[in-house]
Amino acid sequence: MKIIDCHVHPSAVKNYAEEFEHFISHMRSHGIGAMIASDLGDGWLAYPESDTLRRANDRLRDMSQKYTGEVFYLVYLNPQLEDWQAEFERHKASACGVKLWISLRNQADKNDLSASVNVLKAAAECQLPVLIHCFERTDGNAGGSVGIDEIIYMANQVPSCKIIAAHSNGNWRKLIAKATRVPENVFFDVSGSYPERTMVRRLVDTFGSERILYGSDAPGRSFGSQMSKVFSAKLAPQEEENILYNNCRRIFNLPEVKSVPAVKLPKWDFPESREDNFCFAGSSPFWDHAVSVAELVAQADKLQVDTLYAASLGAIKSLDFVLENTRWLRETASYCKIKALAAVDLSDRERTVKQLENMSGFAGIWVSPYLHNWSLADRSFDWFWAECAAKKINIWINCAVSDDRFRKDDLITRVVGNDEIKSFSKFAPHNQYTLQGVGLLADLSAALPENFRLECSKLTDNEYLAEQIFTGKSGCIRRLCRGSEYPFREFDSGDMVLQGRL
Repeated sequence: MKIIDCHVHPSAVKNYAEEFEHFISHMRSHGIGAMIASDLGDGWLAYPESDTLRRANDRLRDMSQKYTGEVFYLVYLNPQLEDWQAEFERHKASACGVKLWISLRNQADKNDLSASVNVLKAAAECQLPVLIHCFERTDGNAGGSVGIDEIIYMANQVPSCKIIAAHSNGNWRKLIAKATRVPENVFFDVSGSYPERTMVRRLVDTFGSERILYGSDAPGRSFGSQMSKVFSAKLAPQEEENILYNNCRRIFNLPEVKSVPAVKLPKWDFPESREDNFCFAGSSPFWDHAVSVAELVAQADKLQVDTLYAASLGAIKSLDFVLENTRWLRETASYCKIKALAAVDLSDRERTVKQLENMSGFAGIWVSPYLHNWSLADRSFDWFWAECAAKKINIWINCAVSDDRFRKDDLITRVVGNDEIKSFSKFAPHNQYTLQGVGLLADLSAALPENFRLECSKLTDNEYLAEQIFTGKSGCIRRLCRGSEYPFREFDSGDMVLQGRL
């Protein structure tokens, strides 16, 4: 199988060449034959100056020459600079395309995209495609970023320019909702976002496989987690080949790329786990990932997972979570693999007290400061932690679920940082706590007592995180437990990466 990654960003570090070799080794380990890279410069400034761009583009051109056939590059431009044409001229013969990040809007007039349109015209004259950072964040975009509406506008202004809307708008659901307005000269890469179940399948069903490209956004995201989006989408072989190879080669006019056998990095010594500590079933108006209990159990059967500590999606934001938890307990009673968790919202003390009085049959309590907008460090909840400890009720603490950047507009969330978790651990009474959705796992390990566990759903999101943990001395490994985050992720997306299947 031939694979081209159309979207990576090498780290702008002091030992650039050495780090690039490390990066290439990770690319090869996944069987990826070539990458298209852009260097976003020192400090990743929203509106970089000319000298920053020159350094970034020149050092990346050097890497493309060193790794001929494996590394291609995009010339990164800031359209708002008066001399952007000079930088474009320096690289138009050697670059395979143009990269625009978050300097597309005029700084004085954010509605003015004329400078970016001029870049597209210049690229089209040279038959160079343009890859544009395209995000539509729930809380609003930063700097001069654009979303799919601006991509549509610019594509209509320059129909001869091939535009790749990076990240498929981030919020790919809003992209799909506007599909009929998107011109044919716009393509989409699947890079950089949370590896969400159904994303690629639904994009292919909407736009066809000829307009979708595989990209990772590595090393900020991992090669494997982004590949899992493609391989789990149940595509036809031709569709898969289009996304992983054909489309990128055609759009960027690349030479034939060699097929690379995956030469895996040393196998991570992660203990096999037959339990899942981060999964759900049911439905909720805040997400469209509705799955039945039977579907959840079927996923576990495929991977020989014996125990599912699961909460009901319906209980999480229910006005009467006690009633919904009771229904959940009845629904799961006939499935021996499921250990039902009772979801509570600590800001609703009356119902939480009622739930604690009715824990028979439940394996533990599920709480979410992230979804219910309260702080772990809030000492007014000491009564809850104390009662759970006294009654030996194990607690699963959800710190994140799905992708906060692209949640539904009416879903209010609250970021739970590591400092907050550390603060909580200092006064929490002795009990078993399992933390879900934590990203910076290694940072927490040394600070937490032994009775805190970390589920590992985010372990494969960053390209270097697993390597850092398994080859370092963080002590994190002994705390790790399996978590799938199903049905938001595929049940086995993390396993595919950690077990060397991606």
